[in-house]
Amino acid sequence: MDPAGNNLYTDVMTYDDKTKPEKFGATWYPKPPEPSQLDAKNIALHFHGGGYKLDDGRIADCGFPAILVLDNTPARYALCPQYPLSFNPGCRFPAAFQAH
Repeated sequence: MDPAGNNLYTDVMTYDDKTKPEKFGATWYPKPPEPSQLDAKNIALHFHGGGYKLDDGRIADCGFPAILVLDNTPARYALCPQYPLSFNPGCRFPAAFQAH
């Protein structure tokens, strides 16, 4: 996914001049929807736990929570972003927020 436009990154989003918005991945559960199924009522956006320093949006960390979201909401698909984690090299604060 592409990040939002640079004009939206202000205040806390610009505290670290070495951390810049960049493309990031995401995982669809249970699978990517067809274009005709892309309806806001059918999709849940799930940000995994871990305090922006642990886990990621991949199946090992986000699969079970995504299933819970799908089982307990009207959504038919869950999208779990794989945003930068703060402990990875070059991914300091506010990297995770910039990816959203």
